[in-house]
Amino acid sequence: MTCRAESLLEAAPVAFGELLIGLAAAISDPRGELGVAALAECFGDELKQTAGSLGLTLPGADAVADGQSSFARREDTGDSREDLAEVEFVRLFVNGRHGPACPPWASYYTEGRLAGEAALRARSAAGPGLMGALKLEEADAAVTEFVSLALLLLAGERDAAGSYLREHLEPWAGAFAARLADQALLSQHRLAAEVLLALFGAAEVRHEAVVS
Repeated sequence: MTCRAESLLEAAPVAFGELLIGLAAAISDPRGELGVAALAECFGDELKQTAGSLGLTLPGADAVADGQSSFARREDTGDSREDLAEVEFVRLFVNGRHGPACPPWASYYTEGRLAGEAALRARSAAGPGLMGALKLEEADAAVTEFVSLALLLLAGERDAAGSYLREHLEPWAGAFAARLADQALLSQHRLAAEVLLALFGAAEVRHEAVVS
């Protein structure tokens, strides 16, 4: 069955590329240039508007509320938005109590290990300019793959984008989306999960890698 992402690649490649950049920002390190964008008060509304313009249905979007709700519950702790986002980024994607709560690597879901064949293929597909710059453990990370697909779409490389989507994202994005929906606490992460579920559907994790 063709996922919604494939139909958008054909029908609205530029808007789809912009949506992918927003998704990458939502799950990026908030200390980096891309991740900082997700801390803006308008970020959630803009991501929902882009998704809506593409006809995506987000059944849990009302529960996500606006971009400040999840931070507001912690105001009495004195933590800043940046601090909370950094803590959650580490817990979800780097190393929580028992490893990352939502591992962001393709090879985790498709092979049950890290820096596997999926990472090698993704690094090769990144193009000559990035092959040497990308560490193997970064090559098949969600942020890298979202941005790589977005750049192909924005450059008008529709055939290459279709191949990239089918080979590098479709095999695991649904499982990642389901894990993120289950584990996310902050609004930016919960909204990203909603959008990913609308694009790829939910899928079970077929492998469990040991992540330390």
